[in-house]
Amino acid sequence: MSQLDSLTPPDDHDCNEHGFTFNGYQREAHSMACYDGESYPWLALAEEVGEVVTFQSKKERGDDMITRYGSEGNIRNALVKELGDVLWMVSEIATQRGISMQEVANSNIHKLKIRRQENTLKGSDEHDRS
Repeated sequence: MSQLDSLTPPDDHDCNEHGFTFNGYQREAHSMACYDGESYPWLALAEEVGEVVTFQSKKERGDDMITRYGSEGNIRNALVKELGDVLWMVSEIATQRGISMQEVANSNIHKLKIRRQENTLKGSDEHDRS
């Protein structure tokens, strides 16, 4: 039994009419993991986040994104792919630590709701009280 199997047992709820559930995605994504050692997703996450940030930095410096990518649709598709790489790395890190992506998502929404209630969503409180 893999570490992911112990997080969430496989069932018919890995997908719904909108695609994968968080845990379904995690299970499917992990099945494609092909790296040795534990550090790869941790280190590669920074690289992938940098690629996502590059989209905005290119726009900010005035790059002609249409010339670079060909169309707004291609720009969007390239960003979707990079965001997917970030998601995969986060999912792998969670899997390594025995954390389900559903738990990550639920915890994040809970934290954001608390911050909204405390009027700290805009970063006025730098301390994480989770």
